[in-house]
Amino acid sequence: MKTHFKLVIWSAAAFCIYIAINYDFSEPDYRTVLERARAKQAQMATGLHCLSRLDGAHRQFVEAVKPLLRDPSSFDHHKTQVTSAIGGIHDIQMHFGARNGFGGVARSVAVGSYRQSDCSVTRVQIYPDE
Repeated sequence: MKTHFKLVIWSAAAFCIYIAINYDFSEPDYRTVLERARAKQAQMATGLHCLSRLDGAHRQFVEAVKPLLRDPSSFDHHKTQVTSAIGGIHDIQMHFGARNGFGGVARSVAVGSYRQSDCSVTRVQIYPDE
């Protein structure tokens, strides 16, 4: 029982030391908060807030494109490009590959638009990539 109690005390002490070393006790600088807010606003204006940090894809746009494919499970995202918002709407162009009716992989381009406010897709069209 004593060993267990000592272990709990040492663990609590180690945790307190870890917090004291790693926690920033200073108050946030208002300039830093303001800069972060401006950066977020600029990111929203470019439409990048809707894109995945992992592969750059717009997840809702991908989900809108997949049902239009012959084999949705073969979808392979290549790249996505967006334009700045005009009236709260961004235009989007996504290059991807997917299996066609003959079993080969066809490269295609999906174009459309999405809302800046909630990233919802408003238009989708697919064309062959040249």
